[in-house]
Amino acid sequence: MKKIIIAFAFLLFITNSFGQYKKFRFGLQLTNGVSFINSDNVNISDTKSGYAFSYGLLTEYSFNENYAISTGVNISNPRVSRANSPAINAYYLGVNDTVRTALGLLTDQKESYTFTYIDLPLVLKLITKEIGYFRYFGEFGIVNSFRVRSRFTLDGSSLENKSINKKLSPFDIRSNFYNASLKVGGGFEYIISDKTTFLVELSFNNGFINILDDGDDKRSVLRMVNLTTGIMF
Repeated sequence: MKKIIIAFAFLLFITNSFGQYKKFRFGLQLTNGVSFINSDNVNISDTKSGYAFSYGLLTEYSFNENYAISTGVNISNPRVSRANSPAINAYYLGVNDTVRTALGLLTDQKESYTFTYIDLPLVLKLITKEIGYFRYFGEFGIVNSFRVRSRFTLDGSSLENKSINKKLSPFDIRSNFYNASLKVGGGFEYIISDKTTFLVELSFNNGFINILDDGDDKRSVLRMVNLTTGIMF
């Protein structure tokens, strides 16, 4: 009987410890950021940054009070632009210079892309103990992104009836379905109550997969600097 009591007490201790460390939290997040394309092709010029935003759900699984796995489901919408694309140049290769000049297509034609992705991040979160009402953290992991939509426009043309964009409709789908990026970030949580915290995070997403199928064998990767705010429950 004594052995049973000792075994039961030990099992109860292990169960309590297990329950304390394995804890789920859920939340909502909104991200505003800056996105830009970096190309390995040295002929790509005038790459400009654009506005990016995302929103979605956060889920956190804690191993203990200092380590957790963070994931979720987000809808992200980065926008980027660049000029002198090899795909654009190839498309108008058969157009004579007079027409190209009249349309503003001879050199450095600016193209803009707007993407819509479903993001599934998987990151390791390192968290400090409570310091007053704050807990500070750092994150490192991978963001898996699946394209659900991409839009293409050609700016700087003298055409105002957008017929040129209709002609360029094949470029609407010339973005790759899958993208992956390394995420590095950090921030803090402000403790509102025992079960609710306010989250602020600054992060950098460094893409490493070519996102454009534009007839160029060089990589064009997506990079973003993001400021995230959210509520965790």
